[in-house]
Amino acid sequence: MNNAEVENLEIFCALSNLDRITLNSVNGPSEFPDCLFDKAFERFHFLNMDFEGQAIPDQLGNIPSLNSINLTDSNFGGEIPESLCNQFDNFQFFVASENQLSGNLPSCFPCPNFVQLIISDCGLEGEFNLDNITDEMSILRCSGNTFTGNLESLKPVPRLGSFEFGDSKLTGTLDGDKFGELFIIRIILS
Repeated sequence: MNNAEVENLEIFCALSNLDRITLNSVNGPSEFPDCLFDKAFERFHFLNMDFEGQAIPDQLGNIPSLNSINLTDSNFGGEIPESLCNQFDNFQFFVASENQLSGNLPSCFPCPNFVQLIISDCGLEGEFNLDNITDEMSILRCSGNTFTGNLESLKPVPRLGSFEFGDSKLTGTLDGDKFGELFIIRIILS
């Protein structure tokens, strides 16, 4: 089956009640029109696309209603924009696995309301603030990055079902009593 084609993403700007956008495996333009960021999106999902290594749009941090971003395997490059911290209280889902990202996570990551943070195989690095993870987190997949951090700073996470940090350089002892519903754990300590 051939991928769908969208000639210009501006077609979505004219839809006044649009609050969620999901495009999966769509061929078409690799640029976001400015009018797209004037929408009151709750979900912004662009999966399996080719954005040719361009940066994740900084303007996403200016959408107050945004609570879910999924950019899986869409060939984004550069750093995750610090502007996403503008929506610190709203974010619940951030998924950007299998992109060509670099640098550190934004200072607010993981945000306190995160339910899922999935950033596997992105090439990210730096300190991962395990002490920011709250008991709301259910999936935390960060393998394929070279994060540092101390496992002992992790608070109890009774809802966490997946905790993956393969390839990272975490230190400390993992306390099994902090996990409740854990069914996947993958950690490789250096």
